Amino acid sequence: MEPPAWYCRLVNLPQDHEIEEHDFDDDISELREGEEESVNPDAFSDGDSSHRCDCPSSDILECECDDDDDDDDAAPEEEMDDGAESERSYQGSDADYYYELKEQRIQRKIDLRDLREEQERERRLHRELESEKEQEVREAYEAMLKEQKKGDAPRPRLASLSKAIFHLFSVDHIDYCYCYDLYLGTRYVEFYCLDEKGQTRIPDNTNVKIQGHVYLSDRTDCDFLPFAQPKRAGIKKRQFPTRGQDHDEPVFQFISNKYLIMTVKSDSKMVSGDIEELGATEVPKELKFFGICMEKEERELYLERRSERFRRR
Repeated sequence: MEPPAWYCRLVNLPQDHEIEEHDFDDDISELREGEEESVNPDAFSDGDSSHRCDCPSSDILECECDDDDDDDDAAPEEEMDDGAESERSYQGSDADYYYELKEQRIQRKIDLRDLREEQERERRLHRELESEKEQEVREAYEAMLKEQKKGDAPRPRLASLSKAIFHLFSVDHIDYCYCYDLYLGTRYVEFYCLDEKGQTRIPDNTNVKIQGHVYLSDRTDCDFLPFAQPKRAGIKKRQFPTRGQDHDEPVFQFISNKYLIMTVKSDSKMVSGDIEELGATEVPKELKFFGICMEKEERELYLERRSERFRRR
């Protein structure tokens, strides 16, 4: 038996290189999107997942197939245990080192599977929490529409946005832009007013122009140039001038002083990089974000309850 390609690659690394777990990843296929929580060992195969091992031994450590696929009838942990008494098929002078690395490689496959399952559980909980806050904003939007249909009262006046921060929630963003490594759950749009020295100030009225900033991820670069504040809440869609966005401005609907809806085109620079990196398909033309302006105590309570949900998962 000739040693497989993954082993040849590792032994040809520089002599002073100490092999670590991530060194095995180049030859371990990534978990497929949409795997069930009970992951099939095929998800960790090194080549075509449709290939089945034909070796007489059921031990993954003794598999003689060139692509070193896992046995389909057992989980990786079971395969490792079953092989304790099997005869080794590779008899080279470096056989001990080969089987040592092979065991480490199998453990890496198991660890990657467990990590992927944990990441998926975390993503689902993020999505559940986002959906709950979205619903809060949607209900406020429906209530606003109901009042407007009466037609016997003017639209509510908005307070100054000069110090407002709306925390953004979006199932769309979870579905099409979610990154396990970078997602921190902090997205917001803030508005502020700067004086001639660039210092933040709070104007006495809503006639003063304000600026703003949207943060969705490290890729986001959306700063608003000075614009006139909206005076009233309603379904009217508003766009504010941005710095260097090439007409990628998000669209806002101010439901009240507490709630807003922000819409971003999926080909906008604000989200297109994250969508491309995730490899999402069937992406809608627009992604919606639902903003809630929280007082400090309300925000702290939300974060506390959110942390508790993650601890219980």
